[in-house]
Amino acid sequence: MISQNVIDEIRDRADIVEVVSSYIPLKKAGQNWRALCPFHEEKSPSFNVHPAKRIFHCFGCGVGGNVIDFVMRHENLAFPDAVRLLADRYGIEIKETSRKVDEGRDRIYKAMASASAFYHKTLMESPLGGPVWRYLEKRGVPPELVDKFAIGYAPDKWDALASKFLKEGYDLPTLETAGLAKIGSAGKPVDRFRNRLMFPIRAVGGQVIAFGGRTLDDEQGPKYLNSPETPIYRKSNVLFGLDLAQQSARRENTLIIVEGYLDVVALHKAGVENCAAVSGTAFTPRQAEMIRRVCENVVALFDSDAAGVAAAKKSAPILMDAGLRPKVATLPGAKDPDDYIAANGAEAFKQRVAAAVAFPVFVTGATLAQTDMDSVEEKTRAAREILPFIARVRDGIERDQYLQSLAAKTGIDKRALERELRKEPGAPAAPGAAAPQARPGARAMAERILARVLLDNPSYLDTVAAGLTAEDFKDEAMRKAFELILRAHQQGAPDAAGVVNLAGDEASRALITSLALEAGLYDPEDASRAASDCVHRVRYDPAERKKSLNAQARAAEGRAAEEYSRARKKYMETRRK
Repeated sequence: MISQNVIDEIRDRADIVEVVSSYIPLKKAGQNWRALCPFHEEKSPSFNVHPAKRIFHCFGCGVGGNVIDFVMRHENLAFPDAVRLLADRYGIEIKETSRKVDEGRDRIYKAMASASAFYHKTLMESPLGGPVWRYLEKRGVPPELVDKFAIGYAPDKWDALASKFLKEGYDLPTLETAGLAKIGSAGKPVDRFRNRLMFPIRAVGGQVIAFGGRTLDDEQGPKYLNSPETPIYRKSNVLFGLDLAQQSARRENTLIIVEGYLDVVALHKAGVENCAAVSGTAFTPRQAEMIRRVCENVVALFDSDAAGVAAAKKSAPILMDAGLRPKVATLPGAKDPDDYIAANGAEAFKQRVAAAVAFPVFVTGATLAQTDMDSVEEKTRAAREILPFIARVRDGIERDQYLQSLAAKTGIDKRALERELRKEPGAPAAPGAAAPQARPGARAMAERILARVLLDNPSYLDTVAAGLTAEDFKDEAMRKAFELILRAHQQGAPDAAGVVNLAGDEASRALITSLALEAGLYDPEDASRAASDCVHRVRYDPAERKKSLNAQARAAEGRAAEEYSRARKKYMETRRK
């Protein structure tokens, strides 16, 4: 485990503006720096970085945190890996304390890195005329791409890796957990991968986390054998080649999605680096989120036949729901990019990608091509198949154009399509249907202003706000914010970044960064009086006071009625005498 002192030093030394601007372009806006948010789709910048407070916050999607949080999100890294990346950048030595879980993960990372080096060295030392090099030559993979992707070869032996690694000090449980070896039928360790071309699968940060092995003998086991899921590898969280594609994809604002490892290699050979592979698995929301951190547009290569359309219909909703803009490119006469480039050249492939059509256009054309346009029932069925995809388009003007196109092609009235569209989950409401947002009450605003003043001026907790407790706050979010501000003050944290560091979850970090960067809450020149007024409002809420007085009045009325009843009873008893 990385020591807290090192983490604190990284937070102090890392310039958040410098770090963020190395990923996205920032523009100065008063005390802040502003940009289009890299974590959600937007047209007006709502992503803010405050250098003095050392935090960022997006008022569009609500994400916020410190410099480590930003790197974790943008690089898709776990906390320790983000800390190590920043430590390397700023020349800070990592001093770690032991913890069994972290040590186990570290051993797996080291074993995977060593395995990658072992497989690659084995390939490079193999005879150039041997089977593995003949296969690479057949697929058109030159030595420079073998190096770039660290492609390797698993020897055709039962225990080439296992025996070597056990002698070098790796323990068998680590090799088993990493998916590199297992106990064979004879009770001895054997390699998982044998006689296979090996493709290291990397996290976006570059660490080897798994392998994909392509057999050189189709009679020997499955064509592809991948690593099992491990503590560091979840296949639904990975896209092959994304680590190498990030820079190019950001520059082009587009990522090309292909099917297999060799498709990615073939595109790099053609000079197309903004590409990654799903490796035979269906798209997942996690993969879509990873892409969204890099770019907005996705070009997927699908066949225009029924199977291709079905595959596109499964993938596109996940991409669209993540705020991405999926497009579809087809490669006529070729089964994969490698074949198409071999037959038509790299430039022709790039032209096909440039001509990719937005998914609603693709699904409309492909669905109507299989529809009997003389049948009312068939056209209605087709329209209902297409509308859910149009409903996912976030831009209203763009969505309207797709509806107009569908209406023109089917002859269905556009108003009927709009009525049907509004039935779809997540579709836009009818005009005028939006409910007005409630304005916060006086007490709620007082609590928010007070929390912000204390966040900016924690010393007030010892003066004008002395004795204030979390129970004084009725709003749950502001109560949580106050608890964090108070704890940070008690631990000597000097600013908003210190409070963010104490927040144990993403929601709490976003709460503090939103509060810290919200403009116009109070006049900093009059902070002390603002705090005093808000403390009075919070502690002596007029509504609560009125409620208390009403209760006292009702109690007094009750006592008066009771006294009157006793007096009347006594009078009546006197008269009877």
